[in-house]
Amino acid sequence: MARKGTAKEVFIDRVMTIYMKEGLHTTMDEISKRLKISKRTIYEQFKDKTDLIRSCVLHMQEQLPPYVEIKKGEVVPYLHDLLDNHVRCMFGDRARFMLNLQVEYPDLYKELCTPLLEKTKNHLISALEEGVSNGYVRPGFNTEFLFSYLMKHVYLVASDN
Repeated sequence: MARKGTAKEVFIDRVMTIYMKEGLHTTMDEISKRLKISKRTIYEQFKDKTDLIRSCVLHMQEQLPPYVEIKKGEVVPYLHDLLDNHVRCMFGDRARFMLNLQVEYPDLYKELCTPLLEKTKNHLISALEEGVSNGYVRPGFNTEFLFSYLMKHVYLVASDN
C-alpha cells in the first residue's frame, strides 16, 4: 500500500518506523542503507540528525487531532477523548520513541514536547474542574498527581515493550 503525503512526509514516516523499532541511536548511515537512499539525499533535506528528529516530532504533532471544547455535562467523554486522542496518540505506540527522545535529546524534548504536554495537562485540569462543578469528580481531586501518574504509566508501559 502506498503511503500518502509529500515525498518528505513519506520519508519522515519511514524514518519514524526505523526510530520506533531501533531507537534514536540509529545512525544516518544506517538510515540511508535501510531506505536505500544516499546520505547526501538525506542531508539535502535535513541539516543534521537533530534536524531530522525535530522534523519527525513535528510531523507526529501535526497528526494529532485538534482539542475539542468541553460540552456541559460531558466531562467523562471529554476526558476519554483527551486521553485517547492526545496522550495515547502522541505517546501510545510512540512512547518508546518519546522516552528515547527525552533521554537522548533532552533539549529537543523540552523544546517540542513540554509545551504540548502543558497544553494537554491544562485541558485535563480544566475538564476535571468542570467535573468537580458538575459533581462527577470529588472536590479537592489532585489533578497534578493524576497527570503525573498518567505520564509515568505511559512511559512504564513503553519501557516494558
